Amino acid sequence: VFRGAIGPGIDADRLRRVVVERYGAAVTPGRSQEVAAVVEEELQRIGYLEARATARLEQGPTTSVLLFDVVPGARAQIASRRQLAALARTSAPQTS
Repeated sequence: VFRGAIGPGIDADRLRRVVVERYGAAVTPGRSQEVAAVVEEELQRIGYLEARATARLEQGPTTSVLLFDVVPGARAQIASRRQLAALARTSAPQTS
């Protein structure tokens, strides 16, 4: 379950699919921090460069649920393709 995963381009179902593809449907609590890092990486991939996710286990009488509290932060945006091209030129490795 993802809490706080709200913002343009954020799809909680996609986050869930990414987790299930890597770890299966039943993630063990011991891997919760690793999974939280994957959630952060996925959010960073879509522009939420300062995204943070923390995991916690909520235990009920018969089942346990791994919850992810997500703070996406501000989404980075490129104002134009020209800016993107200029950024690519300045960040490309220089060859002599």
